[in-house]
Amino acid sequence: MKIWRLGQIDDSWPIFRDQKKLSFNWLDAKVDYKKVKNIKSLNGWTCILPWVEEVKKGDLIFIINKTDYAGVAIVKDTYIYEKNDINSDPYYLPGIPVKFIHSLSSPINHNLKIEAIRPKTFYRINGIGFNLFKVMNFIKSKSPNAAFRIENYLRALLKTNN
Repeated sequence: MKIWRLGQIDDSWPIFRDQKKLSFNWLDAKVDYKKVKNIKSLNGWTCILPWVEEVKKGDLIFIINKTDYAGVAIVKDTYIYEKNDINSDPYYLPGIPVKFIHSLSSPINHNLKIEAIRPKTFYRINGIGFNLFKVMNFIKSKSPNAAFRIENYLRALLKTNN
């Protein structure tokens, strides 16, 4: 199990939340990213590659960008071309279905100090300045029940992996 950070919080957030799917709005639904021979030739490949190749069912995704927090989700299925697309005007994007542990209707400012000037859209949570401990402390301060559910999920995963 891996823990990720998705920084796509903009006008697409209500659609992602309603459809229970995540994506980033610069992906192209007409491209099967698993069949791209030289994925490193694409702009944004450092986000696309883990999205397509590394994300697994059961992984945890924190939806948090440089300034805002919107929720936490469990991955229900991996990237499969055309299967899990988000199709809601104006967005037609390749998506990953999720189950939200915590989901805000409107993102809130987290006031965490993030070192990265332009953090990647999708990356491991402890990469590029997003510290899981600090993020969880923020969630605890705003929603103790959500933090409790997230911590319970992490504990259960640790037990099954041992």
